[in-house]
Amino acid sequence: MFFRSICFISLLFSTNAIAQIYHSDQSLLKDLKALSASKMQGRKTGSQGSKLAAQYIITRFKQLNLHPIIDNYQHEFQYKSGFFSTKQGINIIGSLPAKNPKTPYIVFTAHYDHLGNSGSKIYYGADDNASGVAAMLNIAKRLQKLDLNYHYIFIATDAEETGLYGSKAFLSSTLVNTDDIVLNINLDMLAVAPKRGFLYAFSSIKLKPYKEIIEVESIDGIAKTLFISSNRQMNAKQKKDRIDWRNASDHASFRKYKIPYIYYGVGTHKNYHTHKDTFENIDVKFYQAVVNNIFQTVVSLNDSQL
Repeated sequence: MFFRSICFISLLFSTNAIAQIYHSDQSLLKDLKALSASKMQGRKTGSQGSKLAAQYIITRFKQLNLHPIIDNYQHEFQYKSGFFSTKQGINIIGSLPAKNPKTPYIVFTAHYDHLGNSGSKIYYGADDNASGVAAMLNIAKRLQKLDLNYHYIFIATDAEETGLYGSKAFLSSTLVNTDDIVLNINLDMLAVAPKRGFLYAFSSIKLKPYKEIIEVESIDGIAKTLFISSNRQMNAKQKKDRIDWRNASDHASFRKYKIPYIYYGVGTHKNYHTHKDTFENIDVKFYQAVVNNIFQTVVSLNDSQL
């Protein structure tokens, strides 16, 4: 996570859709654990650990039969680093196309880069943001069992921590016409339960008519999604007053293109940007419930007119 600076549609789910929403999938935890393993060395952009993480995600995209929209799923880009130098990042991009070629896009983003290591100290980035990438992979897998009313793009973005450069590079590229994107769903830090068990869905005011299908609660009561469209309200919930949540992660890049977004996250916590952000310190039951909540909303949005 980077910090800088319709009416409600009532939907009756089929038995199959309900089964898809409420389930536990061990691949979710396997992916999170693999991406936050010590051999990934904190996944700093350009590092060997980052390359290992990128290759892991590519392998998973292939296993999930996601369609590449660029050669071998890899979108390479350059960004400024300091006054006189540039660095290279690599977004990993796959898609699930709908049957109708004229269908608009819903774009998922989840950054896979993190802070790397300092000497022997590794910033594992389990919650930030292996949790978001693993959730995105899980949702991509489950969407394939539904009739898709939108084209879905899944982007594991790079260089988010240093300035949202991966999402900026995607939007400024010619890979997709940005006018065809109707929604960005950004997943960033999902696996450490706040005291009240809230998953925050920070969103543009344009999506307020969808509040009732965004604010869902897990059937076990472990996690509740809370819709928030006010920066002040989000800071009050977090008891912080200096974070601009509108620009806190990759959704900010879509916001600048006036694309509606939902930014899912738990906010900051004591392990944020420390070497204690490990797989062992996530809340497994909360995380699984959160991903189910998000998928329930995705199913509803898939059947909605955005």
